[in-house]
Amino acid sequence: MHRRRLYISACVLAATLALVQTVAPAQQPADAPSRPDLNASLDNLEAFRQALGLHEIGNATVSMSPSQWQRLEPSLYYFILEHRAHFRSLTIPQQTEFVGRLAEFIVRKRKETDNTVVIGPGRSIVALLGPERGLQRQIITTMAAAYGAPASVFKLDETQQTLAQFTAEYLAVVERLAAGVQPATLVILGHGLPEEIQEYKIQCRELAAALCAGARTRSPDDPLDLSHLVIVIDSCFSANFAINLGAAIEEQGQRHRSGVFSLPTMIASVNRDREAFAKGGELFVPRFWEAVVQLYYVNQPRPRQLTLGDFFDRIDNYMYGYGRLPRVEGRHVAAYRVVNPSDIQDPVVFVPLTLQDKAELRSRLNLGPPEPLPSLLDIGSVPRMMPHVN
Repeated sequence: MHRRRLYISACVLAATLALVQTVAPAQQPADAPSRPDLNASLDNLEAFRQALGLHEIGNATVSMSPSQWQRLEPSLYYFILEHRAHFRSLTIPQQTEFVGRLAEFIVRKRKETDNTVVIGPGRSIVALLGPERGLQRQIITTMAAAYGAPASVFKLDETQQTLAQFTAEYLAVVERLAAGVQPATLVILGHGLPEEIQEYKIQCRELAAALCAGARTRSPDDPLDLSHLVIVIDSCFSANFAINLGAAIEEQGQRHRSGVFSLPTMIASVNRDREAFAKGGELFVPRFWEAVVQLYYVNQPRPRQLTLGDFFDRIDNYMYGYGRLPRVEGRHVAAYRVVNPSDIQDPVVFVPLTLQDKAELRSRLNLGPPEPLPSLLDIGSVPRMMPHVN
């Protein structure tokens, strides 16, 4: 009897091994050899775009047109760069799954934040304008008035104030905004560096200190909450500045042991390591803010308020043509091709992540505790008409 059991077990084992050998090859996609290892493409964005196209993730993950998917790719790329060590450990099918799940999460956060008000009735606007001769206060005040938004404009007049007096006054107003509970939008127009508002030599750590001091005044014992603020930065390297500002706020929050509950929402006029452009002459207007004014002040009819979705939508479309030409199929833009890389700006929207968001993203992407997650998530600037996640 004992031998018979052993014989049956041996037969079952042999049959199981045969089945595994038969099934295992079928688990690999038929086109697996044509799917490149995405790790080899992470040295630059364009290489990543081309490699990602061979994985056909877009249609399988979120329903969107090729041109919409094309605008999501930088957000995916820069997130993966931050987690490159983990990404290197993934197989090619796992890479595809990682990118797909990240895309789903970003699209969902876009939908959740679409109605965040940037300019609207009762929402204060505090603008810092570089001292350029043609950069006029009216590009802020007239638009703010049209939307019922109280506006304060800071622009240095050296006949009235020293640079030190001017920056101290501006940072004091920023601190008061952070200390309040009323929603407000900070607009920064002018020249910029990755860690500095260039003309006024305001370091991102100084701006972070003002924001943290205000939030701490409001709730001394609670984590810093800056969720009522939106910061719009139209300058060179504005995405770098937004990222560095967020990191400085987090560092200062942790230093005081309170931590950070929420960073501000931030809109940058250019993607990482890029220069911004402006129209010169008598009226000096940065290209991004020009799009805001043209589409939502000059053009009629005006909406009641401007939301994050408006920045996703028409403003991004307005900006995307710089440095690119569209490829039209029928009545729709199928994709874009680059004709002048140095002219591309690609605005970016950064939204704060809650602890719950981070936990979900960590679980979704199977990221262990050693992998740090951003408190600001780059959700790109894909047009609002993006369909629902499958």
